Amino acid sequence: MQKESNPYQKIQHVLFLIEQEMIINDEESIFLDSSLFGENSEDLHSYGPIFSKLLRDGVILKDSWEFVDHEHRQEFPMDPLFGYRIIIDESVFPEYKKRINKLATNHDHGITEMCNRKIIRFNAEKSCLELDESIIEIPPSSWEYYICLHIFTADPGNHIAEIDVINDWDKAGSKTCVRSVYDAVGRVNKKIKNKFGIQKMLTCRGGYIWTTNSSIEN
Repeated sequence: MQKESNPYQKIQHVLFLIEQEMIINDEESIFLDSSLFGENSEDLHSYGPIFSKLLRDGVILKDSWEFVDHEHRQEFPMDPLFGYRIIIDESVFPEYKKRINKLATNHDHGITEMCNRKIIRFNAEKSCLELDESIIEIPPSSWEYYICLHIFTADPGNHIAEIDVINDWDKAGSKTCVRSVYDAVGRVNKKIKNKFGIQKMLTCRGGYIWTTNSSIEN
């Protein structure tokens, strides 16, 4: 499994830059120039959604976010800069930064954990559940088949509507059909427990079916 990028990296980068400016700058507002974000204006503008989020979350004070395209600094008076000028709520910033760092760490941990797991997959063509070299045969065109087709091709934890399984079975949505889906979930759970050793893989309740866990540790 290819490791995906961390969605919190950009906001972590912005928070780091803000913290550095807060340390060296005694002024109420801080200026983050474009060179901190990349080599051109497109790089800077790509961070616009991050600043919008910080504004919504109360880290940047309301109405203080300003895009400046002609900033002069004493050390380089003839070389104007462009970037963002903002005012930070210093009472909010420290805890917010800790929370984002924790979310980033948890995300990396979760992806690493998933990379170290074996995923149960449903082979629709062969009508079987697969885990490494082990397989569980599922009767073709059965209730179990359509349950596995929906649930094991979705992301783990996603809720699948019973009616979707019933529609695939091409029957009227009667109480008999709903009971048939519930019973079929029980049969799939029993097969998975006996073959793969996983307790109650599927849950069926309130008109939905979902996996409590579709992977096991290596």
